Amino acid sequence: VPRPPPPTTTMPDCIVDLSVLAGAFLLWQKAQNAKEKKRRERHKVASRLAKQFLDRDLSKELSYSSSVVGQLPLGADTSATAALAAVQSYQDQHSSGAKAAPEPLIPAFSVGLLRCGGFGGDVGGPEVETTLCEELKAWLLSAATGAVPADEVASRTEFYHHLIMRPETFSDAAFLSTIAVVCSHLEELRGRLQGAVRGCATLLSKVFSTGRAFVEGLLPILLLAMTDALELGTVPLLTVDCLVRSAVDAAAAADRGAFGGAPGDVLGGVWSKDFGRILQELLFTPHMQEVWGFEVDRDSLRRARCRGVLDLWLELRHKWMDAVDAGMSMDETGLGEHFR
Repeated sequence: VPRPPPPTTTMPDCIVDLSVLAGAFLLWQKAQNAKEKKRRERHKVASRLAKQFLDRDLSKELSYSSSVVGQLPLGADTSATAALAAVQSYQDQHSSGAKAAPEPLIPAFSVGLLRCGGFGGDVGGPEVETTLCEELKAWLLSAATGAVPADEVASRTEFYHHLIMRPETFSDAAFLSTIAVVCSHLEELRGRLQGAVRGCATLLSKVFSTGRAFVEGLLPILLLAMTDALELGTVPLLTVDCLVRSAVDAAAAADRGAFGGAPGDVLGGVWSKDFGRILQELLFTPHMQEVWGFEVDRDSLRRARCRGVLDLWLELRHKWMDAVDAGMSMDETGLGEHFR
């Protein structure tokens, strides 16, 4: 009698399906964890570089979706406009990858009679490329109006260069290519800004030189025409340097109790007059010292410590008005007869 075959044990179909489902879920979860790890690494690197070169915190500028830049005003910088167009073009071509809001991570599906999935989850955060592009577009809008200095453009270019040199972290070739195009436009912008600064510096130097020459030429005319404090005879070349040396010597002599200036100084009589006090205070101001490149140690000269040109002028103005009203002599003013 033939013996019946031994019974075979087989797993139910539902257990097999659940095993396949569990394996697929573990593989999916592993892939999601790896993707999230890379995303966090990109954010970490970008945040560190932004803090180093831009002094900005990218964690406060997270962007889930890309925005559309409107039309720029007339006269916008061409390099900044071209860079802005390159960034916008990259975002338009990759808009499908932007996450406007968290989406379900596991779609709904059925395994036999068992229905699975259909629930959502956290996407972890925005992509660093989206955040960088949105921050860059906001900055380019300011750069297009010429509101950023050349040093800031150089720092930002250096920041993007460091992003390009890390393809192992930022693996999106299209993003790196866009950043490279932006860098080339920023180099053009920086060159124009530096040229404008050099041009402004040249014009400012010409204005500065013209102003000095005007004062040097006008000062002797005013002293000789409006005052009578200079002795008749030989008069030295009246320059600002000559007046400063005489004013310092007169202040030092006054501290010693010798009024009337240093011995042998033709200009010594100027500083004992009212107009000479105003002129001395003007020569000792920080502005005059900076423009003519000299320095006066006012702390060591008690005579040189005054309340200021305007305060001294107001004091003397009232003094002169009182003298005119009382019919007193105006000799102490040092002004010429026709200017009293």
